[in-house]
Amino acid sequence: MQQTNSIKKNRVPYLDTLRVIACLMVVLVHSPHQHEGMTSALSYGIISYLCSPCIGIFLMVSGALLLPMRLSTKEFISKRLTRIVYPLISWSIIYILIALFLGEITPQIGIMNLVKIPFGCVIGFAHGWYLYLIIGIYLFLPIFNSWIGINEKRRCEYFLAFWAITLCYPYLIALVGNVQTNTLIEFSGYFGYIVLGYYLHKYPIKLSSFKQWFLLGIATIILCAILPAIVYFANIPNYNTYGLIIYNYQGIHTVMMCILMFVLIQNYNFKNKIWENTMHNISVLTFGIYLVNFAILRDVFAPYFEKNPLNPVELEILITFTLSFIISYIIIWAINKLPFKKYIIG
Repeated sequence: MQQTNSIKKNRVPYLDTLRVIACLMVVLVHSPHQHEGMTSALSYGIISYLCSPCIGIFLMVSGALLLPMRLSTKEFISKRLTRIVYPLISWSIIYILIALFLGEITPQIGIMNLVKIPFGCVIGFAHGWYLYLIIGIYLFLPIFNSWIGINEKRRCEYFLAFWAITLCYPYLIALVGNVQTNTLIEFSGYFGYIVLGYYLHKYPIKLSSFKQWFLLGIATIILCAILPAIVYFANIPNYNTYGLIIYNYQGIHTVMMCILMFVLIQNYNFKNKIWENTMHNISVLTFGIYLVNFAILRDVFAPYFEKNPLNPVELEILITFTLSFIISYIIIWAINKLPFKKYIIG
């Protein structure tokens, strides 16, 4: 999701396409608004589930672009961290000001939120958690880069193998009860997406035969459709189905969807200059779109549709998704023309 202003010779067209798709999924998953007709709609859960790969795809693109590091640790941290820290501070202040303007908080609470910025998301900026995640990944990346330097393919496979085990925990919990587990905690988390993106970018899966298509299709159906459906309809007592499956960015089913999307776009991205330029022009703005979009959804569309819900709700989602993306794109496109844009959109 972070913006990369690479010169054209270093562009990777299929990664631009993946970043745009992930951005569209983020906007779509935020488009349903919380009201009675919406939360009871089947489409609400389906959209949330099918868009769950959005964060993973963004991180996989980052892994493909950032590993192996070609800068010194000091240069890397200085160059990359500022692209996240400046927008984090700027948008935290913006969301605090919005909350003050709307009367949601008092000036005293606004000041408390300012002090809170180094430690977590401020009011209205819940989606800012991703920026804190990226900061942590950037700080750890130079260490990991040194670790994979020798026999990198096998070391990546070693890490990904144990990461895959932790991805199965949401389903294993269904067997042993809804308990907290610390097993293999060193391998769990979002960093696996960084390694996976790097691995698939450097060692791509070529879908050149029917057997490969068949195996990928069967694995996707089992992990992304059959397995979640069994757990969902089993209605297991004390099992948070929505939290552990529907809205889970770190389940084996979500990673399988990420792999499927990554491999398909990697193999079959359009070889067309117009398409490539369009995807690149949008992709460099996706970070900013992510930052501003939630304000538009929450403060413009949500209040309107709470008072004027549409039926069917799918029409409401489509209108919200389309208009909010267009408005967000226009705003960030304009900001991108400003001389101080790095402080706002990286």
